[in-house]
Amino acid sequence: MAAVQVHMRDGRAYLIAIQDIPEPWRLQFENALHGSACPVSPILGKCAFAWDWVAWVNGNWVGRGGPMDLT
Repeated sequence: MAAVQVHMRDGRAYLIAIQDIPEPWRLQFENALHGSACPVSPILGKCAFAWDWVAWVNGNWVGRGGPMDLT
């Protein structure tokens, strides 16, 4: 999961590009994002907030499952 670049804003973690997430985790994360605000960057395309990504990867995003099959 560390392979996904976190883009900074004002010195803080801000966005990750959905396209940077390797499968099968991209689809899992996109499913977890359902109903969440998702920014779109003219350069990066569809994105997610870095704090949502970190919470999901760590399995502590309240009410949403974390990544499966991290082998």
